[in-house]
Amino acid sequence: KPYILIAKTSLLNAYVAQGDFTNAIKYGEEALAGSIEQGTDDTKYSIYKNLAYAYAGNDQKIKAYDYLVKAHEAFLVTNDHENKEIINDLLIKYDADKKAQEIELLTAKNKIIEHEKRIQFYFIIAGVILFILIGLLVYVIIRSRKKVTDKLIELDNSLRIFRMSSEHR
Repeated sequence: KPYILIAKTSLLNAYVAQGDFTNAIKYGEEALAGSIEQGTDDTKYSIYKNLAYAYAGNDQKIKAYDYLVKAHEAFLVTNDHENKEIINDLLIKYDADKKAQEIELLTAKNKIIEHEKRIQFYFIIAGVILFILIGLLVYVIIRSRKKVTDKLIELDNSLRIFRMSSEHR
């Protein structure tokens, strides 16, 4: 049946182009009935438009006008449906692009966070090493002072012993 519809629509177009409006109307009405029966909205615009030309050529202006109005309505319905599909496709593409950009942004943020964590880790390690070095330095200084103090005390004791022994002689 779809092939019959295509054939009758093609005959309608051919007879309109040749100026044989009587045969164009005959095949156009049959094509329209087949299109309505099959529920093919996408062919109705072409059929209505060519039937309007055929009726106008056959000097049936009112019928031509009615079919031209129906052609316009079919055009709006078809375009509305096509526009909705296009808009839906664009929205899907937009959402996909938006999600891809969000993923890129989150990936970049994660890299920055990882970099900052690494820097913080290095600062902590450097701080611990610095703290240990300062602790070792303080320990060495205290130990050195204790040795010097111990040495001075020993020398003071030796001096005292020497003075005591020299006073006793």
